[in-house]
Amino acid sequence: MSATKTSYQAFIGGGWADSASGETMEVIAPATGEVIAEVPRCSAEDVDRAVDAAKAALPDWLEKTPKERSELLHKLADVMDEHAEELAQLESVNVGKPLMASRDEMPFSADNLRFFAGAARQLEGKSAGEYITGYTSIVRREPLGIVGGIGRETLGKPKTSLWIVDDDTLVVTYVTREPVSSLSKRGEGAPTLPLRLRAIFVNASDGSVKNVKLWPIESRDAGVIAIHDGVLVMQAGSRVWEYSRISDETRTLQLPEIESRRWHPHPSPSGKSILFVATNLRTTAPVAWVWLDTEQFRIKASWKEIQSGWVGISDHEIAMTTCVWISSCQPQVQMRGLDAAWKTIAPASNKNKPRPKFVNDQTLVLLGDPTRIVDTDGHLLFTDENLKHAEGCWWAEPFPSANGLRFAVPSCKLKGAFPTLDLGGADVLKRIILYDSPFHQIAYTLDLSGPRIQDLAYMAMSPNGLQLVILKNESLELIKLPPIT
Repeated sequence: MSATKTSYQAFIGGGWADSASGETMEVIAPATGEVIAEVPRCSAEDVDRAVDAAKAALPDWLEKTPKERSELLHKLADVMDEHAEELAQLESVNVGKPLMASRDEMPFSADNLRFFAGAARQLEGKSAGEYITGYTSIVRREPLGIVGGIGRETLGKPKTSLWIVDDDTLVVTYVTREPVSSLSKRGEGAPTLPLRLRAIFVNASDGSVKNVKLWPIESRDAGVIAIHDGVLVMQAGSRVWEYSRISDETRTLQLPEIESRRWHPHPSPSGKSILFVATNLRTTAPVAWVWLDTEQFRIKASWKEIQSGWVGISDHEIAMTTCVWISSCQPQVQMRGLDAAWKTIAPASNKNKPRPKFVNDQTLVLLGDPTRIVDTDGHLLFTDENLKHAEGCWWAEPFPSANGLRFAVPSCKLKGAFPTLDLGGADVLKRIILYDSPFHQIAYTLDLSGPRIQDLAYMAMSPNGLQLVILKNESLELIKLPPIT
């Protein structure tokens, strides 16, 4: 759906108005980057105007009977039904939501109004009673009053990534809109400033910025997907490119185009191999794989139809869980090299289909219930089964060091009952477990102040396994780790 730029005003006191300051702001479609509207840039002064207008209208609303309030809400629901397709189109473009999803929401939104319209005429509950001798208590229900609320939509949020380039350099990347230089101006007829992937290189010892790089991109879903030997591997859609901090050179490679799908990267712990899996909208259909050698920067192998999207990769082998989307066959964890046949290394079941993740060339973590650590021959090295029953929670995806000697696993407390929940309903992780691969045991644990699971997507371990960095609330926390002994 193409977007057309339209100017709007704020609706205050029953009429349309500009902001008190006269300033405006652009509304950008997250899916395309187009400017689709210009709206007032409202401030606290405009909120005060709206609250004052609502206060003036409140006495009349207080006098409305439940019947009248119900009828007005029913009329509003009828208007939503009449304009359901228009509202769905606006919602889709405004927040980057699939049109199918926004269309599904319209009947629920109208029905929500009708529910409260009915509730307005069904006032229930104990309203009177004698609780003290000689007195009668009565509850009188009135509208709450004026509430000013500020909400934000998070769909279409640009992807942020955090990596440790080497033992003294961090890099944070995110998508932004900015000119090539500070002197550049938007050209006439250009819908908006171009999208760019911004990489900020930070000194790990003191947090100072070493340098900043910008790359033009076509998609907001862009970021670093792997790092090896000081080389950043980045992806935007089907385009992959490498940037070397040593030579300051960039190489670009194009993945095969896939209709109605996207390439999802699965990097090896060292970053020297990446397995791209085509995300599948029809979960029972096979998907395509592409194996990228990032050292030679070439496609090493590709497969058109593989019946799994739950995969892991080392520099030499691929692991997958079979029958992920099919309940009529027996799942297994299988592995193969480039020139070898598939072999089964671990059992699975329809109730426990683990996600394989290499942490070095000889060791895999099978994320499931329970989570198991096995070698490439399938020998069991560790299981969190006993911990799981004590905690009532599971391990999140591990973050390995490039040398393969250590990996970090966000998890709950080793002692204690259940993870707490934040207001959004996401599990709040309590502890990071450090597992040292040479000894196949939990070496250390780090207490956390409760970052959410999605926040820990912004976590990285240094190549030598001696530093851990967490990006939280726009600040970097660098944790020095004990030696691997």
